[in-house]
Amino acid sequence: MSGMMHMMLGSSRGKKVTVALTSGTSWTVPAGVYAVDVHCYGPGGNGYSGNGGGGGGGAYAFKETIGVTPGSSVSYGIGAGGSGNDTWFGGGPAVRAKAGGNGGSVFGGARGDAAQCVGDRKYSGGAGGSGGGGGGAAGPLGDGKDGGGGGGGGGAGGGSSPAGSGENGGNGPFGTGGGSAGGSNGGDGTNGGGGGKGSINGGKGGMAIMHVTDPGGVSYGPGGGGGRSNGLGGGVGGPGGSYGGGGGTYGGAGGAGLIILEYYT
Repeated sequence: MSGMMHMMLGSSRGKKVTVALTSGTSWTVPAGVYAVDVHCYGPGGNGYSGNGGGGGGGAYAFKETIGVTPGSSVSYGIGAGGSGNDTWFGGGPAVRAKAGGNGGSVFGGARGDAAQCVGDRKYSGGAGGSGGGGGGAAGPLGDGKDGGGGGGGGGAGGGSSPAGSGENGGNGPFGTGGGSAGGSNGGDGTNGGGGGKGSINGGKGGMAIMHVTDPGGVSYGPGGGGGRSNGLGGGVGGPGGSYGGGGGTYGGAGGAGLIILEYYT
């Protein structure tokens, strides 16, 4: 970092601003802003449309102090759930988080691989379970957890469970996995936990709150994987948590990508 940059980012940094980007393709740098910290979340993969594998969880990448010019436009891309498109920010790109793969007829979707990310800190998403649980998204606290072979979704990055435990969702960093429901809907995960298996609908992965926009006060973070469905009565697999979680078998949707910007004004 240049001496001038150090001067600009010294003791008089001012007020911290946290912004979430969930759509669009370019960001205009505000007046007086010369550096930005960037968190990227790759999207999760979709669960297979029939009896097969769950979607993989998206990766996470972070880069600190990217130099920017006030008034300039910075390009970015946000991968949609199930698209296989990575989430990235800046030229090069400066930061990139890999997408999780879609579940197949036999095997779960591939995890978003940290080795293919760009940033100062990188973590992998969880692999989709061959039994239908979606992989959890990676986050600032660590790798996402694998989807369970029995259909439970994996927890988001930093969870205490190594995978969806059988038919129950794996725990998240701050919450628990949803339980299995023998004859109805799987339980939803809470605060990063994976969704439970359901005979009709799989449970939804929960979102682990890692960022709160300021101004705005809206919470964002990585999602647990969705639980599988048995497809009875037209039921579907649980969706991955809002950002980056893999979907459960029988068509559970993967969570979308996300970019969080932090800077001082």
